[in-house]
Amino acid sequence: NNLFQAPFGLTIQSAIMLIMTITALFSLNPLLAGVAVVVIPILAVFVAVLAHISGPSFTMLQVRLGDLNGVMEETLEGQRTVISNRHQSISAAKEAGISHDVSKAGEKAHIMALFITPLCLMASFISIAIVAVFGVKMLNDGTITIGALSSAISFCLLFVLPLFFIFFNYNFWISAIVGAGRIFEILDSQPDVKDK
Repeated sequence: NNLFQAPFGLTIQSAIMLIMTITALFSLNPLLAGVAVVVIPILAVFVAVLAHISGPSFTMLQVRLGDLNGVMEETLEGQRTVISNRHQSISAAKEAGISHDVSKAGEKAHIMALFITPLCLMASFISIAIVAVFGVKMLNDGTITIGALSSAISFCLLFVLPLFFIFFNYNFWISAIVGAGRIFEILDSQPDVKDK
């Protein structure tokens, strides 16, 4: 549900903006555009590696959250039994242990995802630097005007924003995919006790 509220629309909007910006850059100067967009596949490879590393962490986070929800539900439903048998400390210790596991799984999942923003910024700065270097050389050769170079650098700055939004929503996409997988796993599971 959270996926379709903001991240989905923002990702589609960003993808359209990215395509339009790259198209405008190619119509301005194909050579500079080719140089500018070379960082996009490199960035995509880095994000794919991060997804490969943090994907299992997000899966573990969902599993641990499910465990925590189950323990809390059991504790709250059996509150009178827990109190009458004086098992409050045992119940609290069990919840604390699982909460700690959830915290550790969340840290691992989200720390890997934190690398995406610096990677986007680094890729954009590299792209701008490459376009500036090639553009100055082309300007010296007389194959491009100063206005075209300025526009190309502006377009490079402009396609940073959609890349940032696309990869910023990475956590939402991974969480949604893992959560959906967990739901389907629960729906497909067979009950331990069967009705007769």
